[in-house]
Amino acid sequence: MGSSKHKFQDTFEISYEQYFHNQYSYVVKLIRELQDKLGEEKTHEIVYPLFERMFVDWAKKSVEDSPINSLGDYIEYDQRAFTKTHTIEIKEATSTKYLAHVTECVFAKVFRGMGASKIGHDFICATDYACTSAYNPKLKLTRTKTLMQGAPYCDFCYTWKDGE
Repeated sequence: MGSSKHKFQDTFEISYEQYFHNQYSYVVKLIRELQDKLGEEKTHEIVYPLFERMFVDWAKKSVEDSPINSLGDYIEYDQRAFTKTHTIEIKEATSTKYLAHVTECVFAKVFRGMGASKIGHDFICATDYACTSAYNPKLKLTRTKTLMQGAPYCDFCYTWKDGE
């Protein structure tokens, strides 16, 4: 008998959309249940910091092997990390400013499809700011609209602030 991998190591194929729908449908159900019992404000107060910590931890780990030391590094990372989950149109890319419009986002599609765009915005989109700082404190994000909130695109504008 040759060595074979354990059945738990087998893989199966599903789309990114199916994966994130499966992952976040439970989160949406939990948040809605908490909102029914505790109210929206208390639920946000309890759950949002947890989501932010989880996403910040993910952001830090995602750049451990390739640190973000310039805006150029971040642009390369952005293009590599989010190609399967976002459609990104680069509007401007310099050494100090990166303006990108996200015209498709699997998270917006999934949360909006569940009728949970407010939950998606509060617990996914809002964490983008903390993640940006986690990549590198010199990296700053501004954004005025999101697909999650019904806009035709998310307008991510990253700047690099040396000396901070």
